Amino acid sequence: MKDIMYVLTAAECKSISRAAEILYISQPALSRYISKLERELGLALFERSGEGIRLTDAGVIYVKYAREIMRAKEEMERELKRLCSGRRNISIGTTLNTVYMSIPDMQTAFAGKYPDCRLTFANIRAENIIDGLRKHQYSFAVGPDSAAFEEDISCEKICEEYLLLMAPVCLDLRPYALKKEGCRYPWLDLSRLPELNFILQEETTAIRKQIDRVYEEYGMKSASGMTTSNSVMAIQVAENQMACCFVSEAFFPYITEKSRVRFYCVGKTVQRTNSCILYLKNRSFTPEERFCMSVVRQTMKENYQRITT
Repeated sequence: MKDIMYVLTAAECKSISRAAEILYISQPALSRYISKLERELGLALFERSGEGIRLTDAGVIYVKYAREIMRAKEEMERELKRLCSGRRNISIGTTLNTVYMSIPDMQTAFAGKYPDCRLTFANIRAENIIDGLRKHQYSFAVGPDSAAFEEDISCEKICEEYLLLMAPVCLDLRPYALKKEGCRYPWLDLSRLPELNFILQEETTAIRKQIDRVYEEYGMKSASGMTTSNSVMAIQVAENQMACCFVSEAFFPYITEKSRVRFYCVGKTVQRTNSCILYLKNRSFTPEERFCMSVVRQTMKENYQRITT
């Protein structure tokens, strides 16, 4: 594995001298080692210049497969450690509230088949999902489909959620609402609404980014007003008849009095988010992990149907 580690470090640093410092060997020794490897392969892995080094076409191929080998080695070591510990653990990263409300059902279904294997759920931000998967912090993750465009990530859709404008009943927006084909809720054209009080999630949250995209479709800035760090607080404000907010259907269980609010679809393109199971494409799964994924998938589908009806 030494040759793989040396080449990967040099490729990342783009400098033999810097790579040698990180690897705690001398620069001449590292240069000789890589040159020897290139002679054995019959191909140059790096192009050298006064500005440093860069990968050749052969080097790109070598690095691609070297990284896969390192990932496989790390996965093997984790599996062996779990065997030594006597009890297996499956870690699941998630950004979705619907997952947390489904955990008891998931634990029960999973323990029925694998009582000696433990499930742990890590609450993560949507923007950290990909990094966590690549670092093997989770067996898989459950979150929005924003990661679907990553080449090394598989994305399996579980269910589809609407982004909704939630308005207190004291702010009757029904005269502005229209029926739109394929929508379960009345639809609002945000550009035609009167000025309203809003409470919005902070700009760094995934739902706020979706809200901002809706307003951008109309060439408008997001509604101004109060801000909050979470959707549950926004729901409470709307229920207390103080302001409108935006929520996804995943937060319906947090609404204590649906009779005090009304829901509307928004966006020129009606806004929906796919909740998905996400995992590394080249990752191999144990039977326990595969069964866990099936439990998560089925439980979330059932609970989603329950909370939206």
